Amino acid sequence: MDILQKIKQRNESFVENENFSGVKSIIVDNYNDQAHFIYELLQNADDAGATNIKFDLFDDHLVVTHNGKVFSEKDLKAICSISKGTKSDDYTKIGKFGIGFKSVFVYTDSPQIYSGEYQFEIKELVLPEKRVCEIEVSPKATVFVLPFNNKKTKNSAFSQIAGKLKELRDEALLFLSHLELIDIRICGEVRTIKKTQTRQDEFEKNMKCEIIEIEIADSEEQENESVKYLRLKKEKIQLTDYDDEQNPVKIENQVVMIAFILDNEENVISLSEADIKNTCYYVFCPDNDTVWERVSCSCPVCYKIKQGYDSAK
Repeated sequence: MDILQKIKQRNESFVENENFSGVKSIIVDNYNDQAHFIYELLQNADDAGATNIKFDLFDDHLVVTHNGKVFSEKDLKAICSISKGTKSDDYTKIGKFGIGFKSVFVYTDSPQIYSGEYQFEIKELVLPEKRVCEIEVSPKATVFVLPFNNKKTKNSAFSQIAGKLKELRDEALLFLSHLELIDIRICGEVRTIKKTQTRQDEFEKNMKCEIIEIEIADSEEQENESVKYLRLKKEKIQLTDYDDEQNPVKIENQVVMIAFILDNEENVISLSEADIKNTCYYVFCPDNDTVWERVSCSCPVCYKIKQGYDSAK
């Protein structure tokens, strides 16, 4: 019995449980944000160390390919479970196999995964079945194929996913550690989002200052769009989490990042030129739920980073 059969056999009792339909409904319906899974796949690719990811949207399915490390047996078990996945102790891995990946089931009943030695599809959230790959896949690539075969109509699935892909902008790459290029293809239209690091300095121990440029190219637009950010990164932070019994658990080596929008002369754009506290910025903080939005985080770690930057100017 191979590993896919073992996982399927182990999970069948969960699927046969009388409460499974309720659990499935909660998981699938939990994602009110249409096509939320796109962010999950971006983050999972970054966790795998991918530098490039490609979205190919067709009328009846979506193909997502990245060049990160291929699946291990641990990844296989995680993606076929309902849990925090393989990285619950690392808050810098903001996309995890487990609950997050299950958001693909909003659009498909049988996502297909081709990665390394594993070629399979998942049914009923957690039941893997071996599948013969019908597309050409590089041995160093990981490919997700999402056929639009659930309760949503194909037209609805296509429309919602196309809308979300077109909404992706520079923020999508801003706090990802490895991804440098997002390649989007929708019915002949090509859109790319490319990140380049132009400068990096360390102005305090474990605190880096980086200039990040993100360029958006769209086949429908005559000119490319480019945005520069000053990204401050504080590494090796210790946080405290709590287990199921509410006992404190120390989380080591975490990262907090803050990004300020820059003008053409690489000066920070402020709402109030006199006060950096009023500057518009984006934040990725493991102690703060908001990752993708322009926010003002007042936690002690973010405050210390802003103080450090202010004194270093």
